Amino acid sequence: MELTFSNEFEYIPVFNKNRDSDKPVKVTCRYMTTPERVKYIDVELISTGSEVQTKTVFKNEGILKVSIIKIENLKVNGLDIKTARELLNIEGLSQLSDEIASFIVTSNLMPDLKN
Repeated sequence: MELTFSNEFEYIPVFNKNRDSDKPVKVTCRYMTTPERVKYIDVELISTGSEVQTKTVFKNEGILKVSIIKIENLKVNGLDIKTARELLNIEGLSQLSDEIASFIVTSNLMPDLKN
């Protein structure tokens, strides 16, 4: 089997009506490797008698730091935010960082593979 796909993908967040903006925030990311996914996405099996349920825990800080290549068009209080580290250090943007991390996880579970 031969697979060809881009190792990068882009995301335009919906946070704060971003998609309606003339210059929306755009995040360029890369797919995580298997060891990175294992490190930052925990899946726990929980036994409740005769049933087994799963609980998934995302470590957003790690996911963002290993996946985000660049952030475009994000300015907070006059400061250009271009990296995951800068995004994580700005107070009040946890909803935005959570949205981006969720999209990264979803994208990693179903990459856009082309045959």
